Amino acid sequence: MTTRGTYILFIIFLILIGVLVFPNGLHAQEPPILERIADRFTGPLHLRVILQPLVAIILGIKYGRSDFKKDHPPFFLDIISDKLNRNQKLKMAYRSILTPFLIGVVVDAIFQYIVFHKIHLYGTLLAGIVLIAIPYTLSRGFTNRILKRQNK
Repeated sequence: MTTRGTYILFIIFLILIGVLVFPNGLHAQEPPILERIADRFTGPLHLRVILQPLVAIILGIKYGRSDFKKDHPPFFLDIISDKLNRNQKLKMAYRSILTPFLIGVVVDAIFQYIVFHKIHLYGTLLAGIVLIAIPYTLSRGFTNRILKRQNK
């Protein structure tokens, strides 16, 4: 993985650790992060909570089909099981998920600015992971696996 990519992943990791250490953020008067996340499902602009994972799932299905046609193993299992080519697989995974993840983070930041008149970095990154990265990864792997079972 490139040095820049390693730094970005390290920064994201540190921010996620910060979410665990400071669940209320750095401002004690703000509601806990889980309460703010729950508000996203019922508050204004809640439709994006449905649209972002839907887009991630559609992209995951698209790339899962591409993996199947190229006879690649399921996405996440391939990264875990292939020790010899793990760095190359991680680089490819990083590249494939970076654009949807960044779009999700930017959309969430815009949402926060419109609704809360400020941006909570921890919540934005957590929303990007929950609404984009996880659905994308799961749908890509499951699509490949389902297509392989259908064509046996």
